[in-house]
Amino acid sequence: MPQPIPDGVAIRAAGGHMRMEDNAFISKGVFAESNAQQVMKARRLVEELGASLASPAQARQILGVKACGTTVTGA
Repeated sequence: MPQPIPDGVAIRAAGGHMRMEDNAFISKGVFAESNAQQVMKARRLVEELGASLASPAQARQILGVKACGTTVTGA
C-alpha cells in the first residue's frame, strides 16, 4: 500500500507536487487522528525541504480546477 507522506516527500524532493490521497495512516501502521494531522505533517516536511505550500489559487491552477466564485463567510 502506498504511504502518502513518504511518497510525497520523495516526489517533492525530485521537484514534483506532494498530493494527499485517501489514506488513514500518519506513519507506518499508525492511524492518523485527523486529516489536519496529516496536513500539518506534510506541511512541516515540505517546508523542511525548503519548499512552500501552494495557495488555493495555485493549487486550482496546478490541478486545472476552476474556482466556484463564492466565498464562505461567518460561522
